[in-house]
Amino acid sequence: MYLILCYNLGSYWVQSWPSETTIRSYTEECMSKLTQVKAALYRNPKVGIVDVKTSPFKPAPPWGGLWSETYDIFVAPRKGIYTAAELQAMLVSLVPDIEPNASDSFEDSFAGFDSHGSLQLGKLYFDEEIGVMKTRDEVELTDEDLLGSPPQGFVGGKRVSESETPLLRRTWVRLYPNVRHALTAAQEGKNEYTIPFRDLRPGERLARLLARMGFRG
Repeated sequence: MYLILCYNLGSYWVQSWPSETTIRSYTEECMSKLTQVKAALYRNPKVGIVDVKTSPFKPAPPWGGLWSETYDIFVAPRKGIYTAAELQAMLVSLVPDIEPNASDSFEDSFAGFDSHGSLQLGKLYFDEEIGVMKTRDEVELTDEDLLGSPPQGFVGGKRVSESETPLLRRTWVRLYPNVRHALTAAQEGKNEYTIPFRDLRPGERLARLLARMGFRG
């Protein structure tokens, strides 16, 4: 028999379950999406986390924008992959236990001015609520005429309004063909969303060609 203590939204739940599999599923319900995403990536022997970029915590809109916190996780396969189809298959398998809120797919593109084409990079989006901002506004009248005939919503010369705004975190999981491209995107901001085929090294181009022909190294 096992015991799990889970804290969520101000309530404690204490339960016992007979199997480790069930324990894992209930434990993950207590974790944030960010924690589950990182755990899934660390467990995956085929990929590695190359870099993580975060934004400082900030208040909710309108002062801090849409996201109170963001995480950019740059991931690469331990062995380079250079075709859109194989990268897409890996992308959708990175975090199998959580449905992403949105995703971008890997695609080969030959549009635009680059006649050599480019690889459009895929990524996963995970959004979650991490808190709430509670606002209380109080307006007090001092004018005698207004106090004698108060506007709508005023009681005893005062109007009080309260509101709650959720604080949101977005986590991106960005997959790149190899460690070099992931580092270039994370540290230099280059080819973060697309990689022109002309930027592939000769060995990477050969690996891509062989993979498209059905050969696997």
